[in-house]
Amino acid sequence: MRPPDENHPYGHGKAEPIAAVVVGLSLIAAAIAIAVESIHGIITPHPPPTPYKLVVRAGVLVIKKLLFRHLSNVGESIGSTAVRSDAWHYRSDAITLPSPLLESR
Repeated sequence: MRPPDENHPYGHGKAEPIAAVVVGLSLIAAAIAIAVESIHGIITPHPPPTPYKLVVRAGVLVIKKLLFRHLSNVGESIGSTAVRSDAWHYRSDAITLPSPLLESR
């Protein structure tokens, strides 16, 4: 980061922490929504998913895990909190697959 100057009295590079906070707050909101939907899903009986939907779910989990690892490594190598936060967003996506894909029809 460069020090403050005439045009930037608070210094440079301050947007990255703000981006990390936005991603963090988004993850908290997603966690609350997941918890509410999970409680509703536990209370409401559902038929089991079809086998192909389980295969799709497993594929999504693998891809999201690979994306998490890649972005986490990139964020670590460049020292970016925002990129590392986005990596955690991919990890949270692995558990938020849209429920219509999992429902039997």
